Amino acid sequence: MIILCFCAFSFGEVSNSSTKKEKWIKLLESHPDFESFEFSLFRENLFINYEYDIDVKLKNGKTISFACVDKHGGGKYCCVSKIGEFSVDSRILVKNRQIPAAGINFIDLSHVIKKEINSINDAINNYDDILEFVSNLAKEQYFLGVIESSWLDSYSWINNQEIIKKFPKHFSFKGNRQVVMFVETIKGYPQWVWDGIQDDEIKRCKVFYSHFGEGWEHKHPENEIKKILGL
Repeated sequence: MIILCFCAFSFGEVSNSSTKKEKWIKLLESHPDFESFEFSLFRENLFINYEYDIDVKLKNGKTISFACVDKHGGGKYCCVSKIGEFSVDSRILVKNRQIPAAGINFIDLSHVIKKEINSINDAINNYDDILEFVSNLAKEQYFLGVIESSWLDSYSWINNQEIIKKFPKHFSFKGNRQVVMFVETIKGYPQWVWDGIQDDEIKRCKVFYSHFGEGWEHKHPENEIKKILGL
């Protein structure tokens, strides 16, 4: 069993937690497109000294979030967890062993967009390519539907050839590493909202009232989704 301990810090609290700034902070601040942090989450566990989850604001209204960032601004488990309006996740097998993920790993992004991504600054440098890739994932899911897309969120379907054919952009195979990547939400909406809202689903999801405001189910979020996808 892996025991995780999580502590939340604001950017200021992280910066002032030691007399010397963490290397990942210096790295981000050096990027010409960097504006500010929105949030930081400090992770500490038995196997990794510490990692950070960070939400970053960039110039021109761009935003990107990272999970499992080590003190050098990268790391084995570092990944993009959100970009623009899209939140993402993945399922990873290495030698048929499940590997934890909290987004799309830098290793897998490097493979699918054909650009080397080893650090948070590398990801920011390739922001447009990553956003295009993620948008294409969302489009595949949008057109194929919520039932078919639900198969992506499972290790058991990762070698299913029928699903791979349906979702060719979602899978990455490199050596003994097998990965399926998928979009979880667009602007906070899960996929069943993209495909139309049913009465029983509205009743079960009262959380949307506080998140999107009273009467959100009548505001045609599917039109919002189409606009974000460029449809």
